[in-house]
Amino acid sequence: MMTFVDAVPTAAQIQACVAIDAKVQITPWSLAKFESSFAQDCFLLLCEGQAVLAYCIWREVLDEAELLTIAVHPDYQGQGLAKKLFTEMLKRCSQKGIQRMFLEVVVSNAPALALYHSLGFIEQGVRKNYYHTAKGALDAKVLRLELNA
Repeated sequence: MMTFVDAVPTAAQIQACVAIDAKVQITPWSLAKFESSFAQDCFLLLCEGQAVLAYCIWREVLDEAELLTIAVHPDYQGQGLAKKLFTEMLKRCSQKGIQRMFLEVVVSNAPALALYHSLGFIEQGVRKNYYHTAKGALDAKVLRLELNA
């Protein structure tokens, strides 16, 4: 049975997030970055038993939130877990009075863009050379969603 976890993650859960991130992100986070974010930002893990299947981390400032990262383990992609996780995150943000959420996504990430558009996000602009990778810099689209609208 899949459950959402928002309690302080165990060391094993943090390591699982680092491993997932290394497999799926173009600019993976370090262990230190995860530890720092779990200590100060908002997060949700989607777990089956003790196994982390997906996670998201976001920051809230006043009535706005910014998605910092979201990922699904490669073995579980294409099963709707990102949408399930995102929907729960948005519900929790809305309950706390968050009015809008922002995120950045690589302009060429069609699956992520399709997900965000299906959730009602609209494009706000482009950040040139936002992501720095070994193969060069990539542009990011900035998206916004109005909650409680």
